[in-house]
Amino acid sequence: RPGKKEGEQQRRRLAQAREDAEAAEHELRQRQDEADAAGREVVQAKQEVDGLRRRVEELTGELEEVRGEHQQARFAERAARDRARTADRRAREAGRKATTAAARLERLTSPAPDA
Repeated sequence: RPGKKEGEQQRRRLAQAREDAEAAEHELRQRQDEADAAGREVVQAKQEVDGLRRRVEELTGELEEVRGEHQQARFAERAARDRARTADRRAREAGRKATTAAARLERLTSPAPDA
């Protein structure tokens, strides 16, 4: 009976097609889940990048602030060295003037040598 045989083959092909469709649907769901997970990872990575970008901006601001403070400190140090050199020069000048004045005083107060 060829009709019965053909019907059996058709049922087997139909059953195989159903299995293939179910397997494809399962794989589709699996791929969709993977895509959803990847999408969540992308969102998380973007959030991490945004956080890192904000941190870089904060650190850049802090760096600029520290650079400014360092520059001010260098300026203050240079000014202090200049003031110290000026004070040292004035002290040496005062010492020379004192030595000159002491020598002059000594000459004025010492008895005149007998000529």
